[in-house]
Amino acid sequence: MKNGKIRFWSLMICSFSSIATSAQTISHRDALVYYSGIALQVKDILPKVRDIWSRVQVNLMTAGESRSRKANPPDIDQLKNSYTQNLRDLERAMRAVNALEETDSEINLKQFVAAYLSDIRQAEETALPKIITLLGTGIDKINDQQTTMLKGFLYKGQELQKGLRMIEDLTAAYGRKYNITSEELRTFGL
Repeated sequence: MKNGKIRFWSLMICSFSSIATSAQTISHRDALVYYSGIALQVKDILPKVRDIWSRVQVNLMTAGESRSRKANPPDIDQLKNSYTQNLRDLERAMRAVNALEETDSEINLKQFVAAYLSDIRQAEETALPKIITLLGTGIDKINDQQTTMLKGFLYKGQELQKGLRMIEDLTAAYGRKYNITSEELRTFGL
């Protein structure tokens, strides 16, 4: 019981201490850890997202050119597996970004990246299962609602490209503001 009380008060003191320091100027090291924490998640997840979205487009084009108007069953299985893994990876990246303490509410990089990843996840959860099913049943049986959903998914991909440019701008601004060098980022694998 006594250890529990000690841990509780230790946590409370640490919480108050972190609240007090967040109002102060952050250290260069804290800025570097924050920046690299976000950048590593973006660096890890975006190629995976690009890959699955690209493969969906390739499968749609291939299905459109095939006699059956369907994607090959192995390709569909691979898309299903990639979709499931991609959702897990997105969740992990979102948790990692959300776990970081915001260091600059003016730039608000963490919030923007978290919202961006959430948008990707929502777009994938909404459209990919339907697209994968459509690739299996044949795109010649597509109805108006599915056509609208497919166009919306492809349009969302273009929107996400704009969001990526915004992330690049925000990370550059953050890096300049806190004098983060490329040499320092290399130590984090960036």
